[in-house]
Amino acid sequence: MARFWTVELMPQLTYAAVSLGRQVINGSILNISKLLTSLSLDEESPASSKTYLSLMFSLFDKSDDPTVKVEIGRIVAAILRCLCASEPLPNPSHRDSLLHRLYQLHPDVAQPLAMMVTQARWPIIRSEGWFALALMARSVEGSAAVDSILQQVEVFGGLEASIRGQSSLLTTNLSESYSDPGSPDLSEGRTTSERRADMQTKDRENAMVMVSEILRNRGQNMSEVRRSVFEDLLNGRE
Repeated sequence: MARFWTVELMPQLTYAAVSLGRQVINGSILNISKLLTSLSLDEESPASSKTYLSLMFSLFDKSDDPTVKVEIGRIVAAILRCLCASEPLPNPSHRDSLLHRLYQLHPDVAQPLAMMVTQARWPIIRSEGWFALALMARSVEGSAAVDSILQQVEVFGGLEASIRGQSSLLTTNLSESYSDPGSPDLSEGRTTSERRADMQTKDRENAMVMVSEILRNRGQNMSEVRRSVFEDLLNGRE
């Protein structure tokens, strides 16, 4: 499957290959482990510091198809949902090792999530992005990755809008749904205003959790000005 992530294909085929990769790792620590395996076992080879997930990130950088970029972001989200699950895992040390590889070998791991929370086409994708960032910020390494994308003006602006309950203002078309054959349509039978209110609430909660975790993990190392900016967001101060 990985070879389809490295060759130029029709956009539909590239999307299908990436989407299949997401479905394969969804909820599977074994397949996530394979995705985070080095491309070479030779420690002197440059490929030893690259993983199969690295191929995805290279594709993210090269692709101009927003659906492909979103699916790669959803792969990162799927990894976090599995490894940062609230229920106990059979082998916590293995989980911690995988998380360390995720952050150590992929310095731009949060960038696909940044794309998810700043795109204005699919509100449900933006919400999934904030949820994933809240999970990522739980650890010291993850919070550093999240903090790095918050240096981007567009991402920080989206954070402010979400915490202040204005995330729907970032949406160009609330009626457009993201096509995902593997997921049920949870919006059926609900009005536009109900969906908007629900998404605003979820976005705000996840964004606030994310900021709280960043302050917990990195607050002592922040400049006083930056720390106060985050604290003001949490306390509702302008």
